[in-house]
Amino acid sequence: MLKFEEWQEGKVTAVTPLAIKKGQKDLIAALSLRIEGMMSNAKLDEIYPGLRQLLFTKPSTAPKDTRARQEGLEGVPPQSDTPSISEAGQKIGQLQWGDEQSGCTCVLDYGTGGPANITLDSCVQKKLAFQALEGGVKFWFTLNTSTGEELDTETYGRVAKLKKRKIRFTLVGPKIDQLPLDDKPQSVVTPIQALAGADTKARGQRAAATA
Repeated sequence: MLKFEEWQEGKVTAVTPLAIKKGQKDLIAALSLRIEGMMSNAKLDEIYPGLRQLLFTKPSTAPKDTRARQEGLEGVPPQSDTPSISEAGQKIGQLQWGDEQSGCTCVLDYGTGGPANITLDSCVQKKLAFQALEGGVKFWFTLNTSTGEELDTETYGRVAKLKKRKIRFTLVGPKIDQLPLDDKPQSVVTPIQALAGADTKARGQRAAATA
């Protein structure tokens, strides 16, 4: 998935009402947000190994390098050691990424910060796309809210008002709880290993008896 643990600038280009089925008959109110923005090409390393190297390359030392150079854009973090758009990156254009992640948490900065921020739990990130551009990578994705519980009326209205507005947001995936050391699954012992262990133990007992 595409995640942003630090504040990321973007724009909500569309907000669509949803009715999500819960159980056999119940429907809960939700929203679908289409978000776009610009990011450093280093973020591609988090999505898939080798993706950045496919779309970008190191600057050429040749005097006539026709590849697009990334000079950097305001608000976009510095690029990696491959700042130039590759030939493949120019030809591919917008790349649709068939990935979907549920259980996401998105925090929207509502301008005043702190308690005014909107936290959206149990979201689904889908329809991810990105394109290598001069100065960074443009991204698009859809975020469906409230796959578990219905949005309250106030939050619903505040999120809906973000349509066509620039925002700051964070987006992280589901938390994966790690088992305590004592609760970690025990290693599996095959029958051959069990027989070998029993044989070793028997030999040790015979040696002790004859000593």
